[in-house]
Amino acid sequence: MIFYQPVNDIWAVLVDMHSYWKWNPILKDVSLPNGLLYQAPIIVKYSVFNGVINKKGAFLRIDENKELSFCFHRYHVKFLRETWSIKLESIEDFKTQVSINVSYSGWFSVSSWQNDEVAIDVACDVLLHALKQRLEGS
Repeated sequence: MIFYQPVNDIWAVLVDMHSYWKWNPILKDVSLPNGLLYQAPIIVKYSVFNGVINKKGAFLRIDENKELSFCFHRYHVKFLRETWSIKLESIEDFKTQVSINVSYSGWFSVSSWQNDEVAIDVACDVLLHALKQRLEGS
């Protein structure tokens, strides 16, 4: 999705995860017990279709103004892993391409994540549109 804001402005909103619930209707809470820069645990509560879902994970990559990646797992990282990558690419002044990619891996990834796929697609779409609305409103 194209945003008509500089990459720095978009990055500032993305790394302020404690405020996601203020502008993203799906996210109910994001908890970073030790802070973003420490690759700390991330605990997310969100609701797409049926009830509130809790996910626990960790940050994988924090590349300022370029990429924010984190993963969630169930039971153990090797069994089921959901990896999110939010990438920003500055196209020109005040124009930035923002994309989200979600991938699944693990021993039971295909069958175990199939129920979540539609909800995750909706969550990604809502996140991008809510982010755009948040930036245009500020």
